[in-house]
Amino acid sequence: MSLERARATSRATGRPLYTHVQLRHTYLHPRYGTRLPGSGHILVEDDMLDYLRSEPGLTLWAYNTLMTGSCTRAAGARGHSCGRCADR
Repeated sequence: MSLERARATSRATGRPLYTHVQLRHTYLHPRYGTRLPGSGHILVEDDMLDYLRSEPGLTLWAYNTLMTGSCTRAAGARGHSCGRCADR
């Protein structure tokens, strides 16, 4: 069930609305199709950011802003999989 649908169902039934969504976010977007280290969470996409801007009272809880440190020089030497950073 999408967040938008869940909030609409809550409104229609008089239930409290979802007020927060927790997603992975980074300014260094991985290349399309690149698999990130799994932790059960999803990378926030532009359509979700647009939805968050349009919904007062809905907040993004972002985490993993440095992609688990994978874009540091030390991690680059180990060979990470973000698909953006070249081995440095």
